Amino acid sequence: MLNREAQKRSADSEEVESEEHKKSDSETKRKLMKCVLYCAPSNRAVDIVTRMLKQVSINRIGRKKGIKILRMYGRGIERKDFEGPAAYKILFHDEETPAQPDATLQDESLHHLVHKHGNAKLLKDLEKQFSACAKAGEVPSLKDRLKYRELVTEAEEAVIRKGKFDIVLCTCNEAAGDRINKYFHAVQCVIDEASRCTEPEAMAPINLADRVVLIGDHKQLVPIIHSRLAEEKGLKYTLFERYAELLTSEFEKTDNLKFPYFTCLESQYRMPASLSAFPSDEFYQGKLKDAFDSTLGLAQQFTELQNLWPRKDVRHPIAFCPIYGDCQESGRKHSYKNEKEADKAVSLVEVLRKAAKVSKSQGRGFSIGVLTFYKAQKECIKEKLEKKGLKVDEDCTVETVDASQGSQYGIVILSTVRSLPPEDICDRKKVGADRRWRQDHLGMVADRRHINVAITRARVGMIILGNNVLLNYDKTWEHLWKRYNKNGYIIENSQKFPSKNWIASIEKQVKRL
Repeated sequence: MLNREAQKRSADSEEVESEEHKKSDSETKRKLMKCVLYCAPSNRAVDIVTRMLKQVSINRIGRKKGIKILRMYGRGIERKDFEGPAAYKILFHDEETPAQPDATLQDESLHHLVHKHGNAKLLKDLEKQFSACAKAGEVPSLKDRLKYRELVTEAEEAVIRKGKFDIVLCTCNEAAGDRINKYFHAVQCVIDEASRCTEPEAMAPINLADRVVLIGDHKQLVPIIHSRLAEEKGLKYTLFERYAELLTSEFEKTDNLKFPYFTCLESQYRMPASLSAFPSDEFYQGKLKDAFDSTLGLAQQFTELQNLWPRKDVRHPIAFCPIYGDCQESGRKHSYKNEKEADKAVSLVEVLRKAAKVSKSQGRGFSIGVLTFYKAQKECIKEKLEKKGLKVDEDCTVETVDASQGSQYGIVILSTVRSLPPEDICDRKKVGADRRWRQDHLGMVADRRHINVAITRARVGMIILGNNVLLNYDKTWEHLWKRYNKNGYIIENSQKFPSKNWIASIEKQVKRL
């Protein structure tokens, strides 16, 4: 009897505690600022969306103040703009944080808004002291460091409380920090590029939200896991991929691409039909559709490029240029460069920048993206561009395929880099190319996810530079080569591409500008 009464009292006590806990959670949520939380694994992806939202906010009709957005960077990146205590620089090794705050988003960035707050003068005075200490190789006093942190915290709270922001944007890792948790309650969380987030990264913002939307493409790049043990234990699998695989069989069986909790966006708005045809068939079972007759629009817009392409037709803006160069391993571990491909890429950039000037003078214009699978090749191309006096800027970008995911360019020049002497490749035909041999001589160039990203960045046209004989030992590249050969996209003589007549016509038009 006593035991039953004790059990009842214990149950009643637990029920009361549970109710009090729920009440406490409810009160806490009421104090938090409601917002939509946007997250992505990289600062670059977050900055792109922030810029787009900023433009939408400026152009928004029917609401004078537009959408209130707040961009939150990590502490390490914030210190790139404002000098924090030298002790923190030593502790966190800022030189290992390559990302930079976007200078065009200062009005939306929390750390810049903090420095416009009432105590901005005190912060600047302390930052001058910290800068002087850093130059002298000294660590600021604990009192000053604590004072600085206190001022920053007070200013952050004041800015956030007063701002009443509709949308907060940050990386997934920053969402795990104390500031998001302290001030915001996410009624909706959107995780972009979710296929590149590790599961722990994705869980951080998910735990803060009532509802969650994951956006990504599990057929493209996945997170880079440096630990083989962690990869073997399952860290390489993303939350997005696990959800997607549950419905993969249904996705492949039916034309109805809408399921509970899973929707495939089947319409592509980026590229002309001739560019989208191969990735659609190779990676998405032919189910991607062109949202509009983009080929007609391109034919009308970029007529100056017509004679650049092998088909002499702007509706088919594709060229595969065989290059049989010497692939060299650089000082970087497992990174390669190909001087001959780099030289060709630079010569193409030189003439395409002139064509872009002609196009821009007619109210259009296009950007150029030089993409490669290896950092060593990226650096090699940038050095050669600089020697020729060609600037790398927003109109001409040189990037690795990994870094290009989420971006788009007008014309893409893709340098595949890997190559072998013809006699070494021919010898393999006698015995066939086994998996180890392919891995040794093609590496990530043969990775389907990397290929998918590389050939889906272009909006106007694409030029591929590579050793087709070696590439064809990989099934995906073999399929691409056969399709391009059938459609007439192959350059027969790479030394005569682009043609002298086309280059001369572009140079004449440039002189008239």
